[in-house]
Amino acid sequence: MAQPNDYEARLARARRAVEAARGIKLPTDLGDQLDAATRETQAHQDRLGKVLQFIEPDRDWRAVKGIKGPLFDEATARQLAAIVGFQLCTHLRQTPAQPVIARMPLRRLDCQRCILTVVRPPSDEGDRCDWCGRRGVTNFWPMSINIGYMQAIGDACDDCHAAINPDRSKEG
Repeated sequence: MAQPNDYEARLARARRAVEAARGIKLPTDLGDQLDAATRETQAHQDRLGKVLQFIEPDRDWRAVKGIKGPLFDEATARQLAAIVGFQLCTHLRQTPAQPVIARMPLRRLDCQRCILTVVRPPSDEGDRCDWCGRRGVTNFWPMSINIGYMQAIGDACDDCHAAINPDRSKEG
C-alpha cells in the first residue's frame, strides 16, 4: 500500500498524467467497451445516491458528478493518486474494460461481482482520510466520485473535499 506521506508526489504525477492523456484516441472496440462500462457506473452512482439518502438521511452524502473542465481534471487526478497501491480483484485483471468500484476504506478496486462481498475496513483506520491517507482526521465528508467507468466511494478530509467541492467546503 502506498504511504500517506507521499500523497502530494502521487498527486503531482497524476495531474501530469491527466494532462498528458487529454486528446488520446482509443481503438474503437475498447472505446465502445469503456463507454458501456461508464454508462453502467453512472447508473450505479445514481442508484447508490438514492439508496444512501434513504438509509442514512442524516448523513450528508455528496455524489460528485457532472463536473467539467479544471475541476474534472482535479477530481480525476485525486482519484488516480488515491488508488495507487490498491488491491485489484481477479475479475478486473482478466477483463479490465468493465465498471470498477474503488472501495476507498478497503484500498480495493472491485468489479460488480466482488463488490457484493462484505468486508469491513480495519478498525484502526477510522481516523484516516480515504483519499489522501492523512491520519488524525475527526471530521469527514462522505463522498462518491464517478469518473468514467470508475466509481470511488469513501470519506474525505476537509482538504480533499474542498479540492473538488470548492463551493461546499465551508458547509458542515
